[in-house]
Amino acid sequence: DLQAAPGWHADWRIEDRAGLLPAGREAHLRYWDLTVAAEAGTVEQWISTPKETPFDETWIPAVMLRRRCDTPPLASTFVAIIEPYLDTPTIVSVRRLYVETPDGVLCSDAVVGVEVTMTNGARDIWLAGDALPGEKVLPEMNIRTDAECCLVRLASDGMPYHAVACHGRVVQIGNLMIAPDAMKDLLVW
Repeated sequence: DLQAAPGWHADWRIEDRAGLLPAGREAHLRYWDLTVAAEAGTVEQWISTPKETPFDETWIPAVMLRRRCDTPPLASTFVAIIEPYLDTPTIVSVRRLYVETPDGVLCSDAVVGVEVTMTNGARDIWLAGDALPGEKVLPEMNIRTDAECCLVRLASDGMPYHAVACHGRVVQIGNLMIAPDAMKDLLVW
């Protein structure tokens, strides 16, 4: 796809070559891609599989992403969620959230917001913005932080019950402000 829309996914059933899974179980790997303005395609990839000898090998399916531009420089931010699972996935949907500065200016593609929705209705909200120092805002989620990386876990009713932030001093989720005085590089709530 020369213009792959963010949100597409691929799912692989993993061959249990070592026979570790109980009968009837299937291991999978799902890849959700949220990269903006990228080409996506399928390829085969060589891997070493030293089961019988150190020289055993096989080819496996893989995805390839590419970004191009006519005028340099090309700056790319590749964004993906990888979910290993047995039998049934736990992720229902993944979508890209756009991040703003406190005064409402849309941030560059290098500042990333992601919403991951689980089968139980809980949601993980990720924000990675070390390319932009200072406060970042996810207006749709009513989240503000000055952290370089932040995870907010919301219960199925939308209430936050867990937050982790790295290299920041504050996380605000609606009216809830998390800003302990002792916080240095890591905040866990």
